[in-house]
Amino acid sequence: MIVLERFEQLKTEILGPDLIVNSLEDVDELHDKFIKLRSALILNGIMDFMPHYRGEQFFGWDINSGIFRSPLEFQDPLTAKQLEKVACQEFEKNVITDGKYLLRNVFYYEEYGKEWDLLFQGQHGGVKTTITDWTAIIQSAAYFAVELSKDPKIEKADGQLWCMLTPLDFILSHTDDNHLKNFYNQNPVSIDQYYIINPSTYLDDMDKRIYEQRMHRQRGRFFISPANVCHMPINKEATLRKYLIRVRIPHDKKKVIREALAKRGMTREYLYVQENEEMKDLAFKVNVNVYKDFNVRN
Repeated sequence: MIVLERFEQLKTEILGPDLIVNSLEDVDELHDKFIKLRSALILNGIMDFMPHYRGEQFFGWDINSGIFRSPLEFQDPLTAKQLEKVACQEFEKNVITDGKYLLRNVFYYEEYGKEWDLLFQGQHGGVKTTITDWTAIIQSAAYFAVELSKDPKIEKADGQLWCMLTPLDFILSHTDDNHLKNFYNQNPVSIDQYYIINPSTYLDDMDKRIYEQRMHRQRGRFFISPANVCHMPINKEATLRKYLIRVRIPHDKKKVIREALAKRGMTREYLYVQENEEMKDLAFKVNVNVYKDFNVRN
């Protein structure tokens, strides 16, 4: 049996053919299954991976970054990367001018430290970028899949929980012993591989840095695609499809799971730390100013 066939066989044996979660206990058990799958793949000499999760409110959505979702109408991914850089710079100016939500600068001594930090925090601040949010905590992802929506169509739709069986070679951290794996030495504008970025959290005075607190609370990870294909939905990329698993959350179970998460303290207030109109206006102003020619709206 070839490796890919064995890989698919083990996925089906351990996870089952049609994944559905009806309760928070099911969510917990799902994570356990992925850990079991990881052990099986290692023992069979196939691969090692770390599970990463993403929750979305509507079953059937593709995994697109904010800059390539409606109402923006980008066609050229390289243009999007250049404008993303401008947006992050505008985000920094607005935050500094506002003066209330400070940004960390502890990694600015790295070659591209400032660019990455602004990208991470801009993403959590609502700036439209080419990266997508993931997390190492399945319950955090589940919250975003069942979060109450003001749109009745979305609220009444099944949710989806994505899992990425992330190969270890995809994972970058600033503390990796292998210098080539240090993402701060790579330019985010011209990145040429798929990566999950695992940024560190700087704990000193973190209460003064609202966007980093969000990243920390959500155990945020960021998926970045090669610059020339960053406009493609992640789940439609041939290289990635075998690593992605979509789990259905029935619409009538959203409230049940949402309430169970709240009992564990997993609420919007906890995950976002704090929200106000001033912060929303900041991101909206950045998006409108930078992407004004691409039909941006709040």
